[in-house]
Amino acid sequence: MNLRRWTAVIAIHLLAVQARAQADSGAVFVVRLGGDTIAVERATIVGRRAEGAMWLRTPPSLVRQLVELDPTGGAERATTTVGRGARGDSALKRLDVTVAGNSGTAQPFDASAPAPLPSQRIAVPRGAVPFVNLSGLSVELMLRRARAIGGDSADVPLLLGNGGTIAARVRRIGSDSATITLGGVELRTRTDAQGHLLGGAVESQHVVFERLAASAPTGAWTPTPASYAPPPGAPYVAEDVVVTTAAGLRLAGTLTRPATRAGARLPAVVLITGSGAQDRDEATPAVRGYQPFREIADTLSRRGIAVLRLDDRGVGGSDAGPATATSADFADDVRAAVAWLRARSDMDPRRIGLVGHSEGAIEAPMIAATDTSLRAPRTRSRPCRAGCASSPSTIRSLPHAACARLR
Repeated sequence: MNLRRWTAVIAIHLLAVQARAQADSGAVFVVRLGGDTIAVERATIVGRRAEGAMWLRTPPSLVRQLVELDPTGGAERATTTVGRGARGDSALKRLDVTVAGNSGTAQPFDASAPAPLPSQRIAVPRGAVPFVNLSGLSVELMLRRARAIGGDSADVPLLLGNGGTIAARVRRIGSDSATITLGGVELRTRTDAQGHLLGGAVESQHVVFERLAASAPTGAWTPTPASYAPPPGAPYVAEDVVVTTAAGLRLAGTLTRPATRAGARLPAVVLITGSGAQDRDEATPAVRGYQPFREIADTLSRRGIAVLRLDDRGVGGSDAGPATATSADFADDVRAAVAWLRARSDMDPRRIGLVGHSEGAIEAPMIAATDTSLRAPRTRSRPCRAGCASSPSTIRSLPHAACARLR
């Protein structure tokens, strides 16, 4: 082969390497629920190293992933960190897993834990990849691992944030699409010839993934913090407040306060969230626009009742507190909210009530049992007894009942 031909071969090889490097250099994944952006992720996979930074809208947080891959696309080491706020200023949780064979060592971190958490030995199926909900990087790692396994269908083990594992079924459809089924939910994806994720949709949840070029500016899509301002023309104001609990935790929230004449004292309600980490609106990302506590606050405040709703521990602007907290501790948080309202000169301490949902519907009677001056302990979605509203459909009746009891 002459020099000119060798030069041509080398040039073609270099172009192929450059194209492959560009294909693997990175992407921006935008996740939308309906027309609303709920997550934006900048991800890169170069060689056997994958990195991702995902901004979540609710609660405002930054999730970082760092994955070292084996030659088959499984994880040799994976670190996932969840930080508070859009910049992830302080780490709330982290899990660092090192894999060897069919097992691994997990080192967890929880900012709310009273003491450092010990490392643990965990079972990790061979070829597992880390999974973070709404992460395009996680989806692409699944697709790549399935291609390495081969065949039209493959079960890809996933490593969860709690150290557990679950399997996802990846089914290839031709050369440009695949479905991923996880927990009965199907994600339909579009891919290129190399298996890169181009886009996808979870039709049952109205969630859409879109891949943008790595050079795309993320500022235009980065989720903005939720706004708790009242709607235009509302006959009340919304105050950003902080309630300090008996345990010294600072809980961020919103007080909607109706307009009133000078010197008048208002009746008030504290809303108590259900189980799991909830923001003050009890917003559900999978159901667009579903913010039941915002709706209750709006309805009551339009009828002359102030409403205090708080972010749960570790959500939004609230301190996390110990990971061992129970319903009794959460009930103490509500007692602190009641005391905070009673200390205000514009609130009537004799007309304060509670509205609880799910676990909050269990806590409301606990609090009322030790504070007989509470006027309106109302509940929804709990086992029914006399005086309790148990069906979720009764949300519309709660403002009427609360108004009647607080007057």
